[in-house]
Amino acid sequence: MKRLTPWNLPLSGILVLALAACGGDDAETPDLLECGPGTELSGGACVLAEDTCGAGLTLNENDQCVPTDELCGEETIYDTESGTCVGPEEIVCGEGTIEIDGRCLVDNPLTCGEDTVLANGQCELTEEICGEGTEFADAGCTLIGETVCADRTVFDVALGECVDLGNVECGDDTFEVENRCISVDTVADNLASSADVVYAEGGENALTIPELETSLVFAGTIEADDAGEHQFTLSAEAGDWFELTVFTRGLPSPMAIIANDDGYDRATSSALANVAQRTFAMPEDGDYTVTIANALNQLNGTANSGDGTWAYVAQISRIEAPEPKPWPGIEAVATGDLADLTENLYQVEFPEEFNLSMNVDMLGADAQAVVDQWASLSEFTESFDLEEGGSFVPERPASGEPVFLLFDVERQTGPATGFEISTQRAVDVDIDETYEFEVTTQPGQMVKISYTTSNPSAFNAQFQVSQNGEELASYGNTDPLNGTTSFSTRPDARYFFAVDGGTYTVGMTNDNWSAIIYDFVPVITIIDPTPIPVAGDESFTFTREEELEEGGFAFYRLDITTPASFEGFLRTGELVFEEPEEEEDEEGQWIDDEENPGAGDPDAVIIGSDNFVSEQFFEEGTFEILEFTLLTPGSYIFAISAYEALTQGYTLELDATERQALVPEEIISETFTLETYDLIRGSAEFADGESATIRVYNPDDVVIFEAEASGDYEFLELAPGPGDYRVELTNETEDAILRPTYEFEGVTDADFFEASLGSLDLGTTGAYTAGDRDYYLFRVRDAMLVSMTFSVAQGEAISTKVFSRASRNTLREQVGNLINFEDLYASNDLIIVEVVANSALADGYSFDLDFDEVTGVPAVNESVSPGLQISPSTRTVSSSLSTAGCIIIESITVDLDIAHGFIGDLDVVLTSPEGTEVLVHADHISGGLLVGNIPEDIDAEESLDAFVGESGSGEWTLTVTDTYDDGGGSFDTGTVNSWGVNLTCSI
Repeated sequence: MKRLTPWNLPLSGILVLALAACGGDDAETPDLLECGPGTELSGGACVLAEDTCGAGLTLNENDQCVPTDELCGEETIYDTESGTCVGPEEIVCGEGTIEIDGRCLVDNPLTCGEDTVLANGQCELTEEICGEGTEFADAGCTLIGETVCADRTVFDVALGECVDLGNVECGDDTFEVENRCISVDTVADNLASSADVVYAEGGENALTIPELETSLVFAGTIEADDAGEHQFTLSAEAGDWFELTVFTRGLPSPMAIIANDDGYDRATSSALANVAQRTFAMPEDGDYTVTIANALNQLNGTANSGDGTWAYVAQISRIEAPEPKPWPGIEAVATGDLADLTENLYQVEFPEEFNLSMNVDMLGADAQAVVDQWASLSEFTESFDLEEGGSFVPERPASGEPVFLLFDVERQTGPATGFEISTQRAVDVDIDETYEFEVTTQPGQMVKISYTTSNPSAFNAQFQVSQNGEELASYGNTDPLNGTTSFSTRPDARYFFAVDGGTYTVGMTNDNWSAIIYDFVPVITIIDPTPIPVAGDESFTFTREEELEEGGFAFYRLDITTPASFEGFLRTGELVFEEPEEEEDEEGQWIDDEENPGAGDPDAVIIGSDNFVSEQFFEEGTFEILEFTLLTPGSYIFAISAYEALTQGYTLELDATERQALVPEEIISETFTLETYDLIRGSAEFADGESATIRVYNPDDVVIFEAEASGDYEFLELAPGPGDYRVELTNETEDAILRPTYEFEGVTDADFFEASLGSLDLGTTGAYTAGDRDYYLFRVRDAMLVSMTFSVAQGEAISTKVFSRASRNTLREQVGNLINFEDLYASNDLIIVEVVANSALADGYSFDLDFDEVTGVPAVNESVSPGLQISPSTRTVSSSLSTAGCIIIESITVDLDIAHGFIGDLDVVLTSPEGTEVLVHADHISGGLLVGNIPEDIDAEESLDAFVGESGSGEWTLTVTDTYDDGGGSFDTGTVNSWGVNLTCSI
């Protein structure tokens, strides 16, 4: 419905209406209808005039023209145009009438409300509508008794009270004026007859409206051969509000635009209609150009169009600014319609401790929208463009006073102009400062973490996700959503797998070296991955038909209840299998089907519950071959990303094959209470190709022993002090199925000796059963050569092992009834000797030792070839070797053979038996090979002299770390082929 306020439209030139309302003894029933041609007003209804019917016809009681000498049959009526009786379903009503319930009745623009029907040209009440104090009569409810209503009211028989007349709903092509539905043409004609300004070519065409609630009418005729628009000048002051209505008197699509030279530009709706109307709020003092044009011409950028000359008339009124509404705050959402400007003015109060960021949660597709900020109702400050999903931060005035926000539309192309705006905190984060906020999820959801800032150029933020004080994930080099960066591969969002759900704390650290991040606003999106339950041998297919844009992600959650291996494809088109060209070729390959090619380049990664990428697929082309194994039950994320946009979507095919049970990550954890010089002994037996990590933790829960165990493995570890020690056996491989046998025990009865030059006899007596063990500890402070002899009776057998505490190596090992170990070198070491009865011993065993001086300066050269793979899932690898016979290091060199896609990404650290760490290579050298001797061929990042003066006997460890932060992009791989140490030692 369109309307004009009463003071906007003089009624005298439109129609003569009886304005007397109900009231007093002389009260008259207001006539609400304007009857059309051939009808007359009778009893408050438009009915056909008696002389309407033609010759040979008469008007019956149903307001129908029927022949005087011929009656139509039942269920039929007489059709005056065809001269025949026709059925109701064939009725064609004449001009000025409409068909209702099988009757041609006078057309009327009234829309009848609930419990009423349109009949006889008016809305008639149904019989059931009559309420208490009324009765149904003459097709309506009448009062029982008398009620006098005030001026401009009428008695509502349903409510039993007097109500305002403002309840008329006008139809299309009508305009509501003081509760009358008037045709648009009539309104336009009346306005044009009293225009204050008529457009004159080259004239001033000035529109001046000095007072509130006053209006001015202006008109013009746009000729067929001109530019298709007229321009007027409107003088206004900042904070003035105007309402403008334009009627066309020719083409059905008028449009009005108000603009100034400083960028203000607002228009009425460009949707096709014969009336254009809207409200304007002027941001500054000065002259504005009011342009009247054809909406189609404005949309198409063309001159005047149509069937020639067309006229228009417009009315502009100065109105009072609306009362501002309070901003709903952080916990609420502001909603409205941009087309209703008087309802979109808000007063915003700023909290003391933070700014406010407004998020555009919803914006109608037909609106080109802005929000204007005002310091007061007469002081405009700035505008922000609005986009769905975008945000803006109102400027906080230094005075601390509130500001005013006016949500407006520059251009409107249809009815979809609604909006929803929510509010978040906007905080300033100083350099190296961390801002924390909370995110709540359900189990198994993905969290997209991003942010906006009011100074978004080339920022670098670090995000950490923790729960209950435990850090779960860390993400670096993150740019704002609304910013730009010179690092094309740096992401503007990170993804976190909330496997357990609940409340998480997200910390954002400003990692910029010289810039504050102003008005930081976290942007959190909760994503529900598509679940894929896996409980055995199963096949899965998922198809996405819509586009996955470049850099976009799609997430699937693999819920594994039993270990499984997976094979399949991620593809954008169809695949065919190409057979090998020659018989000696081992296998063919999958390729694109030329008849059904795909589009784009899909990639995929698998993310575990620890948010660590355990597998990735980064091949070029339109498909990925998928092969991976998940042995630990739980949830994993299969993430699909588009390196190049997948314009045709994709298809994911997965075949799951159940695997045997995997030994849990912590197979065993046993604790022992030990005293000084007590031992922990362990043994484990693995099948071929299986391995696990054994760790011993001291009472402070610090690892004091760690080794990779495989085959038949044993270890001895000395307790350096009293307390509770713990042993763990852990499977850290991706696909090994472990079935080890193991045994761990604490040894509390070892014999301890301080070694000195000379001989020592340590025989035992008494019976031993097979498996009984004895332990001896020898503290060797000075360099010595040690010889040991063991013997048992004929037919009996023992096994003996000699361990070095410093190197954690087995120095000697033998089984028999006579065992001789000669010239074992020891210096500043604790030698551990284990004697095991392999059979029953009738009377113990003999054990003789000799400790002799050391002569000469030994040289030690040891190397290993581990073949360790560096990949996204193994970014840090370590390899160890053992040395013996080096009392004090005089000099050292290191041999390296490492291949990598980019050596400059690697840090290489060497750790000595005494725990000294030296960075021998850092991440600033390019190339793909690191081969040679340090320092002879390759310069050391840090000097190897840090090792000089230490003991060279024991375990050396080389640790290689790929430091590249891939940010979800490509990642180079490599191999630690071999390495070694070369020691020159002194005694």
